[in-house]
Amino acid sequence: ARLRNFLDAAVADELHDELAGTTDWERRAEARPKYQYRFDALSDHRPARFFHASRPTLRRLYGFLNAPATKQWAERLLRAAPGSLDADTTVMATRYGPGCYTSLHSDASARRRLAFVLHLARDWPPERGGDLVFVDPVAICHAEFNTLLVFAVGGDANWHMVTPVVAGDGRFAVTGWFNSEETPAAAPRGDHPTYVLDVDVARRGGAS
Repeated sequence: ARLRNFLDAAVADELHDELAGTTDWERRAEARPKYQYRFDALSDHRPARFFHASRPTLRRLYGFLNAPATKQWAERLLRAAPGSLDADTTVMATRYGPGCYTSLHSDASARRRLAFVLHLARDWPPERGGDLVFVDPVAICHAEFNTLLVFAVGGDANWHMVTPVVAGDGRFAVTGWFNSEETPAAAPRGDHPTYVLDVDVARRGGAS
């Protein structure tokens, strides 16, 4: 599902400004043979950093995504049993700049049920890269400000990637998963056997 104008416009602007003013990003990078990624993040797994006083709106968004009413809404989207999203919602802020990307993956894990991406990049044209791309069937989702994307994860569902960013340094988003403790997901699959993203930013006209 794609929901445009998801947040009140003033709240979306506050979130963007908080992320644009953030200087304590953590670099996330991995280069396994069939799964690679590179981006900057603030994760709720590091609460002292994530809940810093300079980011009050991000903290409010975390509370909203963990609220019972929001989880009930997510359960209805999934057609899941009431109360099945009984674990904390995972929340992470991300920044993709030149050379950042994520290769094809499914997000499957033992707890994740519904993934979300709230785009907070202002005036981000498609030629900069950073598109969220799904395969089988193919769907290309550009980074559109204040738009929420949600999709089910687990097993073979919704394999996706983020295409390399070749220009611009403000492809911000808040991403994560609605999780369950009670009903195990399909066993996570290995890296996809067919799709491997060959990243060469210089060949695409960008700069690292």
